[in-house]
Amino acid sequence: MENIIYIKTAKAGYKLPVGCSQWWGNPDLPKNLEYPTYKNAQGQVKEYDFICQINLEEIARLNPATQLPHRGLLSFFAKIGHYLEKGDEDGFTEGQISSPDAVRVLYFPDSSQLEEVVLFNEEHIDAASKEMRIEFSLEQEPYTHEHGLFMEPLHRHCSTWAPPYETWKILFQLDSCMGDDFHLNLKNGGVLDFLISPEDLEKQDFSHVRAVVLGK
Repeated sequence: MENIIYIKTAKAGYKLPVGCSQWWGNPDLPKNLEYPTYKNAQGQVKEYDFICQINLEEIARLNPATQLPHRGLLSFFAKIGHYLEKGDEDGFTEGQISSPDAVRVLYFPDSSQLEEVVLFNEEHIDAASKEMRIEFSLEQEPYTHEHGLFMEPLHRHCSTWAPPYETWKILFQLDSCMGDDFHLNLKNGGVLDFLISPEDLEKQDFSHVRAVVLGK
């Protein structure tokens, strides 16, 4: 059974160790894996925006019955530069299920064999927003953002997702938010939902995840 796992972010105050749960910053990837990219409409290779990585042992401790793997790292990437005011293309149409390349979800079974991968801008400065700590809970604290795993589809416009995604679940929800060095505004304060089919969740296959942006 999948309980809702609420996510609260906080300033790190120190350098987070490789393989831990982390919001923004730079992702931890296997040494032989390049940073995930996609091609835009002009055929240019672009890097996905890294959102967060989840240490799955923490999730298993909160919900031992979860269908997620009980170890390893689950990392979320998406084309959200437009919503971060970077001027990048918008990969989403509000309320419509995304194309397959709009998001990437990567699973690494062994989180001990990873290293931080840093993207630099043209001035050779770390281009990522400051990394933040993640805290997980089975109860949502008042006045916190609607970040979480297996969230209820409260902002869905219809009773189900559009065909053929009627039974798909919200694997991860990203809420609009802002911090010291970023401002994420998803369709006037909306959410980005990463969707997974029940069959893929049971198989622990994250290669077919789609997404949708919904306004509140």
